[in-house]
Amino acid sequence: MILSDNAYNAGFSVYTYLFKFRTNFTDFKLEKSVLKSVMNMTKFELIFEVVIRYLRPQGGEDIDFEELALFSLGLDDLGVKIFRYLKEKGIATVEEIASTLGANEEDVVNKLDYMYSLGIIDHLGRGYIHRWSLPEAIRRNVIRRITEILEKIAKLAEGGFDER
Repeated sequence: MILSDNAYNAGFSVYTYLFKFRTNFTDFKLEKSVLKSVMNMTKFELIFEVVIRYLRPQGGEDIDFEELALFSLGLDDLGVKIFRYLKEKGIATVEEIASTLGANEEDVVNKLDYMYSLGIIDHLGRGYIHRWSLPEAIRRNVIRRITEILEKIAKLAEGGFDER
């Protein structure tokens, strides 16, 4: 673990990124300046990174509210496909998901790990599980996890550090 000169280490960090997106919310691109500044943060260990977006639908077409919520939670098209695949199947392995969706296994693992860390899916052995509806997972897990992270950051801002 790397500590700064003042021995401050939040244990968790929340970064807000700037994204450019088309009106259909499918083409997200991380701003180069933000990415560069994050990559230069060598004094801290990144434990978990979460992206929360407050999105508004464009146009008058039918709105897919589940997709809108998943994009708001930082997922992209592949993440949405993976979530929906798990929702349909109940449980699946990385290999099964990658093969079925025609995706790279490493990309699938990254999306699954993010969704698991966020709390919208669960993990059992080699399988990933869709256990709760998305609204229930957000209320039951996501809000609690983000609140815990923000509490740790607030404590850090007060000059304290809690390793738990």
